Amino acid sequence: MFKKMFTLLIFSIMIIFTSQIFPTQATASENPSSSENGINAVRYFGPFSFTTNDGLWDGQFSVPSTGDVTVTLSGSEVAWEWGLSVQLCSAGSGRCTGFGPLSVSSNPSRTFTDVLPGSYYVDVRFGATISGTSRIEVRY
Repeated sequence: MFKKMFTLLIFSIMIIFTSQIFPTQATASENPSSSENGINAVRYFGPFSFTTNDGLWDGQFSVPSTGDVTVTLSGSEVAWEWGLSVQLCSAGSGRCTGFGPLSVSSNPSRTFTDVLPGSYYVDVRFGATISGTSRIEVRY
């Protein structure tokens, strides 16, 4: 009995340790929540850690019905930075919007309007390699 309990304890510790060292994007970053705001519903996703020019997606979210999506970046390397751009890519079709500029502020953002229902990825682009976090707000 003691041997089984000890083995189970060791196995559980190994799983927890491994998940902390090698988190998946969904368990490390995705934290959707929703709230009703008058007529429109709002869902929030993130924060997602990102590094530009690394070939990885910089966030993931879903749109339940046609709505507006705002991507906001934060972090000391992205604040007040000129030349940041972002695009959305459909997980289903693989089609992407063009890269578009973000507002230049302490928390640069860009809003995409009339985004169709589906799952999407976010890609942040910049001329140099910088890191930060992205948060996504979906209004539908």
